[in-house]
Amino acid sequence: MSSNERTSLPDLKPWPGIHRISPVSLAVFSILVGLLVFGLPSPSRTRAGFTLEDLKAMIGQGRYAPALESVNFEASRTPGDSPWNILADFLKKELKATLDFHFGNPYDSKSTGGKNPLPSGVALTSADPYWLEAETFEKCFLYVFQKDSSGRLVQLFPGPNHAEVKNPVSPERFRLPKPGWSFFLDNIPGTETVYAAAFRWEFNELAELCDQPSPEEMSFLGEQKAARILACLDRVKTSRRLVPGLFYSEFQFSHVGR
Repeated sequence: MSSNERTSLPDLKPWPGIHRISPVSLAVFSILVGLLVFGLPSPSRTRAGFTLEDLKAMIGQGRYAPALESVNFEASRTPGDSPWNILADFLKKELKATLDFHFGNPYDSKSTGGKNPLPSGVALTSADPYWLEAETFEKCFLYVFQKDSSGRLVQLFPGPNHAEVKNPVSPERFRLPKPGWSFFLDNIPGTETVYAAAFRWEFNELAELCDQPSPEEMSFLGEQKAARILACLDRVKTSRRLVPGLFYSEFQFSHVGR
């Protein structure tokens, strides 16, 4: 996704006003006294010295836990419609999405496989077609990857070769790869792992690593880039326990060769 197509945190907001700091309503006399005694007020800051803009930057960097801690503290001290409370809801409200796994003949519903989480013992050969169906329930940024039995990482979404939609995705259900196509495994047996992550805001590092993949990169990502992407996903996986506003899914299946 090119930079001019990205949606920044203030633009991607289910709740209006997330990027504004509203002054606390005070009596005129109190304002005058405060200005005389203390001078002009400084920008609203958390107990750790962060402004609202600082916390939005932290979220964009994937530093979710410390951002949520500071936001929760300020939200507890301010009215329910304050920017701090709006941002707290933004982080704490569950982000719902699904990623279903299917295999077998796509034109025969009886041979279509199960959903995520997969039952234990699912095994595919190199001749078995498989595909994914993603569903989002609100506007968000979605990323899907697969690590093959050799440890190589491929970017399944976003990517023009695999879907007819792009980030940020609207509430919809769509197929990976696009209709009429299926994924197939190589000839090396082992364990295959699928990762998916979704955000209401853009995770800047992950977005830059996945920005406009070339046709070559749609096959396998370089080792350095793959390691950074997996580190980002691990950060999301760890943070998801504290921040319901993140979606993370990971599942495995066996590749039994030809």
